Parts: sequence; C-alpha cells; structure tokens
Amino acid sequence: MPRLLALSIVALAGCTRPAFEPLDAGAGDPVYATYAAHRDRSSFLLDEGYAWLFYRPDRGLDFTTDTAGDLGLYLRVDGQERYLLRDLAGGAIIAETYPDLVAYSYWSTEAVRVDATFLVRTSREAVWDLALRNTSSEPVRLDLAPFVRNGARSFDTAELIEGGLFFTHREYADSWTRDHDMPHEEAVRDLLLVSSAGAVPGAYTRWDDEPASFPFVVAGGTPQFRLQGRTFIEGERNIDPALRIQVRRHDETDRLITEHSAVPGAYVPAVEADGAWRMELGW
Repeated sequence: MPRLLALSIVALAGCTRPAFEPLDAGAGDPVYATYAAHRDRSSFLLDEGYAWLFYRPDRGLDFTTDTAGDLGLYLRVDGQERYLLRDLAGGAIIAETYPDLVAYSYWSTEAVRVDATFLVRTSREAVWDLALRNTSSEPVRLDLAPFVRNGARSFDTAELIEGGLFFTHREYADSWTRDHDMPHEEAVRDLLLVSSAGAVPGAYTRWDDEPASFPFVVAGGTPQFRLQGRTFIEGERNIDPALRIQVRRHDETDRLITEHSAVPGAYVPAVEADGAWRMELGW
C-alpha cells in the first residue's frame, strides 16, 4: 500500500467564523506542533510523523518529515508571492490541536484568509483540507501550487496521473532494524492527490534559500544521451553537498552542463544527496 497524501482545496467568497470556540494559539504560545497517527491507526514498520514549524519567519507553513518529504502550499495573490511566513499578512492562529490533527487559519493578505485542517489519518495517510476566502468586495487572482519537496534526497520514479502524482522515496534501515534482522521497506511508493480541478503539473530541480517561483520548471522530455552513476570516497558513498560536476561539449566554451542542469525525463536533480548523479549530454 502506498503512502497517501490527499489535498482538498476550495476558494470561497465571504467569511464566516467557526462554530467552536478557537484556541487562538500563535507562534509565541507553548504548542507542541508534531503530528502522527493515533495508536489505533498506526503501524510499526512505517509510521510517518510531521513537524510543523509555523513560528519560523524564514519558512513556509509546510508539514515536514525527516526523509519522506515535505508537504506545502505555494500561494500567489494578485501576482504577489505569499509563501514564507514573513510575507504573510498574519501568522498562523491555531484553533484546535491534537496529537494527530491541527486546525488553523492565517491571512495571506489583508483580504484573503486561509482556513486549514491537517490530519494524519494513519501511518501512511495524511489529509490536508484548505479553504481560501476572499473577504473583500473586490475580485482577486489566486495562483496555488500544492507541492511535495524532499530536502534529504530526491524522489524516484515520478509519474504524473490525473489529479495527482506517484513517486517513490527511500527509507533506509537504521542500525537497530539491521541488528535485529527486522523486515524493512526501503523503497516506499507515494501518492499525492489534489481535489481541485484544472491543476497543471510541474516540477523543479532546485530549491535554495528562497522557494522556486512560478511557473515551476517542467523537467520533461525524452533522454537522448544520459550518463549516470554514484560517487564514492575510499569505498564509502560521497554525500558531500558541495559535490560539483561540469561537462563541456567539445570546444564549445559558451555551453556548460553542470549539477544544476535539468535532466529530461526525470523529476530529479543531476546530483542527489546520497551521491547518485545523472546528466543529459544530448542537448
């Protein structure tokens, strides 16, 4: 069974207050913002948990994991980026929080409010419900990009489907699992589903200190002449993030293929965190 990430997104006009009395907790309150499935809905061999760094001005309001990737929402309102916390009109206010669920809201601009609920339903399933409300009398343009991002290592075998994306991430066994000869699932198949119609898929190959901008680079195409391998230092995998690769075609000094070049047919960078690399020479 694959790990499932489901997003439900709606855009509404007008604004109504929730029926319950909210907690009204913000970044300055002592809230434990890590979420995992309830014990009755969890498993031992794969139990995904999510940390929410909603108090960091240099981060988006993403739900992050250690190796399985992060789930986030990139938002642009009337052409203005509203992703990082410091760019929002107001930080996240928590209405409800439990070990497996958080309900919160924030103002991306003075007029656009986002109401959200994140639920870790099982060890393999998470559901993120988002409602965007324009509280002004004037129309606004909203560009939304729900995404998954893996800072630990690149996803494998990405496959676009209608309304979603299949991909694979790696969960390497720790020393305890190996020493006790426990069964372990290393290649975990993932599925991201988005409920909103009209979604246009895209991919990016770099994400530095600032988020990737619209439109995302679509790393599609057909491979022509690909080289790939893995780097080692004294028999061990080279995981140095400063690894660099440069390829020059013949005597063309104005054309250079580097570790930042896109790889057609693959939704991965040229150099991964575990030392694996691939390059397309058929440009």
